[in-house]
Amino acid sequence: MDFSDSAAAGRVVCVVEAYNARETLGDVLYGEMLGIIARAWNKQQSSLRREIIGGMSSFMKKYSGEYCPERLEKCLSKVSPIQIIRDGNLASESSTAKYAEQIVKVYNKGTKKKLL
Repeated sequence: MDFSDSAAAGRVVCVVEAYNARETLGDVLYGEMLGIIARAWNKQQSSLRREIIGGMSSFMKKYSGEYCPERLEKCLSKVSPIQIIRDGNLASESSTAKYAEQIVKVYNKGTKKKLL
C-alpha cells in the first residue's frame, strides 16, 4: 500500500481515515484489514476510499474474533466496493457504521450458519 495525495490503484488517499483505522484497530488488525481489502478487490482505487476503510475498520473492531478472514475476503471479492458505498449511502446514519452494516450483509449473504 502506498499513502499518497493522488488516486491510483493501491494508493490510500484518505489518510485521516486510514490513520484513525490504525489507531482504532492497532497494527495487527489494521494490517489484516489492508490485506483483505487488497486481495479481495485487487487494489482497486475504489476499495481504498474512506467509506470502505472506515466501514472495514468498524466491522473488524466490532466482530474481531468472530469472522473468518478468508471468508470475508472471498465474500467481498464478489461485490464491488462502489456497491457497498452506494448501499451504505442509502442509510440514514452518518457514521461509518452504515458501511460496516453493508459489509456484514455481504459476509452473511448465502449462509444460515455463523451469521454476524
